[in-house]
Amino acid sequence: MLPLSTGERLVFLEVVDRTLAELGPSSASVASLGARILTLESKLMPSDAGLLLESPKTELKLQLKLQNDEPGLPAFLARQQSLSPLLDFTGLGGRSVEGTLQLAREALYNSTVGFDQVLDVSGAVIDPLTGAILQPADHGYQQAALHHSNLLAPLADLSIENHGGSSRELSIQADGIFAPYAVVDTGKDSRTYFAFQDANPDQRQHFQMLGDNMFGLEDLDSGGDRDFDDLVLSFHPIALTPFTAA
Repeated sequence: MLPLSTGERLVFLEVVDRTLAELGPSSASVASLGARILTLESKLMPSDAGLLLESPKTELKLQLKLQNDEPGLPAFLARQQSLSPLLDFTGLGGRSVEGTLQLAREALYNSTVGFDQVLDVSGAVIDPLTGAILQPADHGYQQAALHHSNLLAPLADLSIENHGGSSRELSIQADGIFAPYAVVDTGKDSRTYFAFQDANPDQRQHFQMLGDNMFGLEDLDSGGDRDFDDLVLSFHPIALTPFTAA
């Protein structure tokens, strides 16, 4: 819920070919910065249709509707995703989340995706060898994040062939926040990218949310073509199992 005071209004922006975090460093002037930010035009629809948002220059259209019922399990896992690419199982200790895992790929490079446990939306991890808390820019972050004790076993070593798609049922028992990482095989070398750009060798974003619990990977160095569809992973939670007896 977003409360607004008298005189305030809600504005939706479209960012072209960048993320919000990259707008400043990638813009040489105020004019070039402004050219990458578009204000979506809003139009009230009939009461049962909600709000229609349209881009003035592109064919982008979004329709927003009021939700009167409880958001449910998918929204619960996605509650941090407006801030970072994450799955948040916090508070579900002792329960298993039953759902469907889907993978799709449209890329020449082979990518293997997994999830590692982080402490918050900044991507901090615990080094299991020292107990220290490391931020994405800290030395040793990559090794700590990929330590087996930080990995989410049901979402590990996920890959698929080019132009392929897969779907399977999955059960995840976890309590904490988990972020994706990808190991990309270019044929010449192997590169590992995390959900937090400060942890990446090129200091670029390589994961983007494409919807609730749907993660898109950009597998090329230095940002590539920024389509974030080289590998798409989605987890559709369906139900929680009851607490298990001690």
